[in-house]
Amino acid sequence: MGSTERQWRIGIGGLGSENCTFSPHRMTIDDFVVLRRNALLERYDFIRNRDYADRVEWIPLFHAFGRAGGPIEPAVYDTLEAEFFTALDSAGPLDALLLDIHGAMGVLGRTGCEDMFVQEVRSRLGDEILIGAAMDPHGNVPTDFVRQLDLLTVHRQSPHEDHWLTRSRTARDLVECLESGRRPVVVWVDVPVLLCGELTSTVVEPGKRVFGLTYDVETRCGVLDAGLWIGFAWADEPRCRAAAVVTGFEEDALQEGALELARAYWDARAEFTVVAPASGSAVGAIEHAIASTESPVFISDSGDNITAGGSGDTTELLAAALKSESRRTSPKKLFFAGMYDEESLKQCVQAGVGGRVSLELGARLDSRAQGPVSVDAVVVDLRELPNGTSAAIIDAGNVRVAVADRRQWFITDDQWQEAGQRPEDYDVVIVKNGYLFPDQQRIANDWYMAITRGSTDVEMTRLDYKNVQRPLFPFDRDMQTPDFTAVILADRRNVPLGRSAGRGAAVA
Repeated sequence: MGSTERQWRIGIGGLGSENCTFSPHRMTIDDFVVLRRNALLERYDFIRNRDYADRVEWIPLFHAFGRAGGPIEPAVYDTLEAEFFTALDSAGPLDALLLDIHGAMGVLGRTGCEDMFVQEVRSRLGDEILIGAAMDPHGNVPTDFVRQLDLLTVHRQSPHEDHWLTRSRTARDLVECLESGRRPVVVWVDVPVLLCGELTSTVVEPGKRVFGLTYDVETRCGVLDAGLWIGFAWADEPRCRAAAVVTGFEEDALQEGALELARAYWDARAEFTVVAPASGSAVGAIEHAIASTESPVFISDSGDNITAGGSGDTTELLAAALKSESRRTSPKKLFFAGMYDEESLKQCVQAGVGGRVSLELGARLDSRAQGPVSVDAVVVDLRELPNGTSAAIIDAGNVRVAVADRRQWFITDDQWQEAGQRPEDYDVVIVKNGYLFPDQQRIANDWYMAITRGSTDVEMTRLDYKNVQRPLFPFDRDMQTPDFTAVILADRRNVPLGRSAGRGAAVA
């Protein structure tokens, strides 16, 4: 029968998280959302909606997603990895595999865990099977990692509003290769730059221009996909750096496109700046917000960015607010979203709603910039959130703080509602992330990025890097322009496409 009638069996799953090696936080199994079987397939709309749906049987393997935090406890990672490989071994014959990963996963005491993960995947499947990875641009793509893959795709927008489109592109490209019978080539160019996401947003220049080139490169004859990875700025590993990767069938077009992307990113390296319209110190952030004629004003506590692995308990901004004379004489209401402090939460629960508490709040994990802050407050709310987090809202005059026994995210409208809060009810909202996410952007009428100290310090040179490859911008600002080289890292064109033998029976 013709290839268009064939039922392709494509496995799907992966392990993903973003792990900051500078963070004192440790990720446990409670930090992961684990999906298996039908629950895993329900994660992906493209499985049902794409025009190839009737020709592909998607085989759900195992997926564990941990968002961001400090390094993963080794036993936790080993358990998750083992379940993934058990699922892979029992999946039956596969034509291809779609790995839904991140690229910045880190395990306490280990380096390059994703490199070893994909090497083991390739070892188990063999060279005949197409393997594609859908990734985050804040991930890393070192040579040993890329060599194991036939296809890499990456989000092109920061914030990552296109993250589901990235996974859809991976699926589309794998099916295109299977149905054409052609294996792609992967071309890689190293870029010795390591910048954080707060400097490389694509909603402003030069990020908008530079990352926009990926769309152009992808349209060229012989190119299947093109992407720029900026690397993960808050991990101290040799693999953490930028790279351009272009996948397709015509070597000249791939090399030309990859070099163009790499040079564009390098040439713009010194132009990148924080995406917020205003930025500065914690004290400056509070004074700006109190003086602003807009409401609400969002302040990003960028040094304690829990969406990049921060501990969620630094107190530099809270201390600045409580000490501010202009804040004390202003009627403006402030909300801190939020503070991770299990001990203080216990005191709030013991006091009950309406009870008074005297807390030494925050800095249980990260006290490098500021220790705990003394707060006398009234408990105004206690609740259990759907993700198992226990939280309290305390009121210290015109300053309210969400205190929780886990790092609490206030990124989406749903997360605000779960916490029983409306940011529109406050004049000033302090969030523990860097750039604002879409729902936050919609609400914020003014925005200030506080360049605070912490494990996700935007002033990266203040952190103690020891293992990144040097020279590397911005640590070596006077380094010479690299001799960019486009390297073919994956070329299995002489290996026929084939279905894996599998290590067990097919999944029913």
